[in-house]
Amino acid sequence: MNNKDLKLVIFKVGEKFLQYILNYNQPLIQRKKDDVYKFNNEQIETIKKIVSLIHQCEIASAQNPYSTIKQYLFNFGKMFNNMRQNCGGKLINKSNDIELLDYLTTKAIEYYPSLLIIEEKKWFNHNITDLNSHFKLSIDESEYIHNLLLKDKDFNNILSIKEKPMFSNLNYKLENNISTACFNPSFVSSFILRSFQNCCYRIKYDIQSFLNEIESQFYCLKTIAKGKSVEISMKSTILVLKIQYQLVQ
Repeated sequence: MNNKDLKLVIFKVGEKFLQYILNYNQPLIQRKKDDVYKFNNEQIETIKKIVSLIHQCEIASAQNPYSTIKQYLFNFGKMFNNMRQNCGGKLINKSNDIELLDYLTTKAIEYYPSLLIIEEKKWFNHNITDLNSHFKLSIDESEYIHNLLLKDKDFNNILSIKEKPMFSNLNYKLENNISTACFNPSFVSSFILRSFQNCCYRIKYDIQSFLNEIESQFYCLKTIAKGKSVEISMKSTILVLKIQYQLVQ
């Protein structure tokens, strides 16, 4: 594959994504025209698979003008992780005794490669990523998450409409009188996307920082559910927000 073709692939999926999938730690875009990329056979085959996948997504996107290629690519998290392993890369195997946190961590690892596809500038405006609508759980998964939220004594306190999994939501109010609600079917996607966005604010895109943020946000939300105050670190400054839990009826 020549440099011109590779740059086209990078334009479609981004350098960070390709470096992670290929298990390639060298720069991919800051190269001269005559520089030679030293890819092994498995990495070359992986690039070919990604090109084929991009073409499939281009066709699907052309048939649906309301979706983009990157939004279609977002659904192939497990495949991307398999590609990384085929290129000699390792996946973090992080388990937790808390079942809900363990599930969130597993999903975060699955979707991490797909998150790297999104343009960095968009993470500073969470709404324009429009990925919540492409990050869907099945009905069975939604019911599973609902049961985990019910079993957790803290999250149970802020869970509304408990008898209907598809309509239940985490609902609370901050001391500045801002109400926050997240419906069960979108809880996992919102949680993971927000955690990754926080990493982007800190310019820490590596998967370990991402998983640390998942855990930090999990315990932060549990603290809110208990009615206690929390400290939130954003960007390079420390914003101390005293949050008072108040259940919204």
